[in-house]
Amino acid sequence: MPRLVRALLSAVLVGGVLVLGMSAVARASVGDKKLTKCATKSASKGIAKALDTTFNAETGIDAAKVIDLTPDQVDAFAAALQQIMDAGEAAGSSTPPVKAANVKPTCTGKTKADFTYDVANAEGSVVSPSLQGDAVLKKGKWLLDPVNVCDNFAHSVVAAQLAAAAACYSALGIEGATVCDPRDFTCFGPPRP
Repeated sequence: MPRLVRALLSAVLVGGVLVLGMSAVARASVGDKKLTKCATKSASKGIAKALDTTFNAETGIDAAKVIDLTPDQVDAFAAALQQIMDAGEAAGSSTPPVKAANVKPTCTGKTKADFTYDVANAEGSVVSPSLQGDAVLKKGKWLLDPVNVCDNFAHSVVAAQLAAAAACYSALGIEGATVCDPRDFTCFGPPRP
């Protein structure tokens, strides 16, 4: 089981909904240089591939390669992700393989998109519906805003991952971001009936 998937899925369940949102196509892969603007069909395919690539990352550096980071952010962000992954593994997080499903992008600019998606198990059954993310098209590849990654871990139910989420924000130069326990409804408002 890829370590990042275990870590992400241990950072879950705010009101019964899985909180995920990382994505990007591996920078090591060759992008489609002809792809220069957001189009629903190509964005859907590219973002789905990006999500799946991210879900299968084995190390923090593997995950950092598939997230929209500046060169000076990569090492610190990869170290923060590794810390989060290690914390999730130490907490005994274990999940079956998952994949992105029903990716529905909305172009918000020439090279930007907001999107919704579901997380499905290997058989295709949705395990977490209606998740959201933000993506950007760079050099023919769809990459996700790394703040989404930090936000997901900032809502972790694993205490060690909560602490590591602060390092995630710090790697992006974001100080003072709220990291809270989702069991504390004051972080998100009262529970829904």
